Amino acid sequence: MEKMTKEQAIQPKIDWSKAPKWANYYAINGYDGRAYWFEAQPYPDKKYREWDSNGKMFEFHQKYPIQYDWEQTLIQRPDNGLHLLSLQNSGF
Repeated sequence: MEKMTKEQAIQPKIDWSKAPKWANYYAINGYDGRAYWFEAQPYPDKKYREWDSNGKMFEFHQKYPIQYDWEQTLIQRPDNGLHLLSLQNSGF
Protein backbone atom coordinates (compact mmCIF):
# COMPACT_ATOMS: atom_id res chain seq x y z
CA MET A 1 0.00 0.00 0.00
CA GLU A 2 1.35 3.42 -0.93
CA LYS A 3 1.85 5.87 1.92
CA MET A 4 -0.27 9.03 2.02
CA THR A 5 1.47 12.35 1.62
CA LYS A 6 1.48 14.83 4.49
CA GLU A 7 -1.26 16.83 2.80
CA GLN A 8 -3.45 13.79 2.17
CA ALA A 9 -3.10 12.53 5.73
CA ILE A 10 -3.41 15.79 7.63
CA GLN A 11 -4.46 18.98 5.88
CA PRO A 12 -8.11 18.18 5.16
CA LYS A 13 -8.74 17.04 8.72
CA ILE A 14 -7.25 19.79 10.91
CA ASP A 15 -9.77 22.18 12.43
CA TRP A 16 -7.72 24.73 14.37
CA SER A 17 -10.90 26.19 15.87
CA LYS A 18 -11.07 23.02 18.01
CA ALA A 19 -7.50 23.39 19.25
CA PRO A 20 -6.77 24.55 22.78
CA LYS A 21 -5.72 28.22 22.79
CA TRP A 22 -2.22 27.25 23.89
CA ALA A 23 -1.75 24.74 21.04
CA ASN A 24 0.81 25.72 18.44
CA TYR A 25 1.45 22.36 16.79
CA TYR A 26 -0.43 19.25 15.68
CA ALA A 27 1.09 15.85 14.96
CA ILE A 28 0.19 12.18 14.66
CA ASN A 29 2.03 9.31 16.35
CA GLY A 30 3.30 6.54 14.11
CA TYR A 31 2.70 3.59 16.40
CA ASP A 32 -1.05 4.07 16.92
CA GLY A 33 -2.23 6.89 14.61
CA ARG A 34 -3.41 9.14 17.46
CA ALA A 35 -3.32 12.89 16.92
CA TYR A 36 -2.14 15.42 19.52
CA TRP A 37 -2.05 19.17 20.05
CA PHE A 38 1.25 20.56 21.39
CA GLU A 39 2.22 23.84 23.02
CA ALA A 40 5.95 23.64 22.27
CA GLN A 41 7.37 22.24 19.06
CA PRO A 42 7.49 18.47 19.54
CA TYR A 43 10.35 16.25 18.48
CA PRO A 44 10.18 12.73 17.07
CA ASP A 45 11.02 9.82 19.35
CA LYS A 46 12.03 7.32 16.68
CA LYS A 47 12.38 4.42 19.11
CA TYR A 48 8.69 4.57 20.04
CA ARG A 49 7.46 6.17 16.78
CA GLU A 50 5.77 9.02 18.63
CA TRP A 51 6.04 12.75 19.19
CA ASP A 52 7.30 14.12 22.49
CA SER A 53 7.39 17.63 23.89
CA ASN A 54 8.61 19.64 26.85
CA GLY A 55 5.39 21.65 26.92
CA LYS A 56 1.71 20.90 27.24
CA MET A 57 0.18 18.26 25.03
CA PHE A 58 -3.37 17.05 24.63
CA GLU A 59 -4.74 14.08 22.73
CA PHE A 60 -7.13 15.19 20.04
CA HIS A 61 -9.74 12.48 19.73
CA GLN A 62 -8.96 11.72 16.13
CA LYS A 63 -7.26 8.60 14.94
CA TYR A 64 -5.73 8.12 11.51
CA PRO A 65 -4.84 4.94 9.63
CA ILE A 66 -1.17 4.13 10.04
CA GLN A 67 -0.24 4.38 6.39
CA TYR A 68 1.61 7.67 6.19
CA ASP A 69 5.09 8.83 7.14
CA TRP A 70 4.39 9.86 10.75
CA GLU A 71 7.51 12.05 10.89
CA GLN A 72 5.98 14.24 8.18
CA THR A 73 2.76 14.94 10.11
CA LEU A 74 3.99 17.86 12.24
CA ILE A 75 1.94 20.95 11.42
CA GLN A 76 2.44 24.38 12.95
CA ARG A 77 -0.60 26.54 13.71
CA PRO A 78 -1.17 28.89 10.77
CA ASP A 79 -0.23 32.50 11.41
CA ASN A 80 -3.49 34.39 11.60
CA GLY A 81 -2.03 37.80 12.47
CA LEU A 82 -3.43 37.90 16.01
CA HIS A 83 0.02 38.43 17.50
CA LEU A 84 0.40 41.53 15.32
CA LEU A 85 -2.89 42.88 16.58
CA SER A 86 -1.90 42.37 20.20
CA LEU A 87 1.44 44.15 19.62
CA GLN A 88 -0.33 47.09 18.01
CA ASN A 89 -2.73 47.36 20.96
CA SER A 90 0.12 47.22 23.46
CA GLY A 91 1.67 50.47 22.26
CA PHE A 92 4.58 49.06 20.23
